[in-house]
Amino acid sequence: MDLTFLLSNITCLKQKMVQCIYFTAVLQAHVVAAFEQSLSNMTTRLQNLSHTAEQKVKPFLSRHPFISALFIYSNIVYNISIEFLLKN
Repeated sequence: MDLTFLLSNITCLKQKMVQCIYFTAVLQAHVVAAFEQSLSNMTTRLQNLSHTAEQKVKPFLSRHPFISALFIYSNIVYNISIEFLLKN
């Protein structure tokens, strides 16, 4: 085989590999961005649901000390969970 032909093929293959690696990186970046957006949407939804639940529960808290204690405990657990998720 001709050396020039082989070098030409190697150069062509290198260019295709670079294009493939670039395409893969771009695709992964889009997937990561979509995941982050989805996570942000879920976090916002969870915060809204928590706020709504808190508003619905408030009238009962003053009348029932045990329910009030459970509510405080659940808020502590929720905050610890969020902190853990944000760190990891």
